[in-house]
Amino acid sequence: MSDLGSLLSSIKIPVATQDTFCTYLAKQFIAKKGFSAAFVPELAPLTAVCDSVLTFSDGMTFSILCLIDGEAHPGKSFDLTISDVQAIGESCLKYAAKVRRRQMPVFIKIIEIGRSQGGQQQRLKQFKRKSLTSKVVPSAMAVDTRSEEVWDSGKRLFLRGTYAKFVEKLLTNPREPDSALVPRIVASSERSFPILTTLILVVLIAIFAVEVQYGVSFGKDKLSPTIATLAALGGLSGSLVHQSGEWWRLLSAPFLHVNPSHLLMNAVALFIAGASLNIWLGRRGSAQFM
Repeated sequence: MSDLGSLLSSIKIPVATQDTFCTYLAKQFIAKKGFSAAFVPELAPLTAVCDSVLTFSDGMTFSILCLIDGEAHPGKSFDLTISDVQAIGESCLKYAAKVRRRQMPVFIKIIEIGRSQGGQQQRLKQFKRKSLTSKVVPSAMAVDTRSEEVWDSGKRLFLRGTYAKFVEKLLTNPREPDSALVPRIVASSERSFPILTTLILVVLIAIFAVEVQYGVSFGKDKLSPTIATLAALGGLSGSLVHQSGEWWRLLSAPFLHVNPSHLLMNAVALFIAGASLNIWLGRRGSAQFM
């Protein structure tokens, strides 16, 4: 019996080890946020000091995630200076697009993961935009896996970075198995259809059809509603707003038009502005990275 016990004790049974939160977070960013581990030569200084460096491009902006694994390497921190990060970001501007000769930004997010360190937040606060016109936008985050707290340098008043909320949710929710983390394909915002803009145009055309169909009176033809028609359908009038208290006219008046030419000019301007904004920000607003 003792021989059997000795035999069993000598057998080494492999024990499944759980990923550190840094590794799990990297997998989540790849699966849920469209990041990839594709190597970019300009990021060599970052890969030398970080445990994981991920990149993402929506066809317009270029985003870089720098993850520091303080669980696997206790006490480890991000060693580069703000000047180093600024220089790296400037070298990566070529991976971001230009819109009408305007350079789109490069976002760099530094995330230190593990037990909170003394002076950590003060040290990470240096990673910020040099000026409002700078095209390199650094920021930092500290993730305390013991207290499940997330500090984000991008937090301003009531604003909170989208990624900070994402990390907080991952900290408190049960971990998903690797089989559930299937990378999704993120379509370029440059190719996305301006759905909201098109919907507004449809609403404007429908309202003009109501003006024509149910108008009180018309001008030179049936497609030219008079002021009386516009007032009846919610047009702006100083006396009705101030004396009658019909403040809702401030919202309804912009949807009314006096003739097809008026509607067409506004529709063209709206479509150009909406399509441009859709390309610049993306359907979900990639600038919310911060």
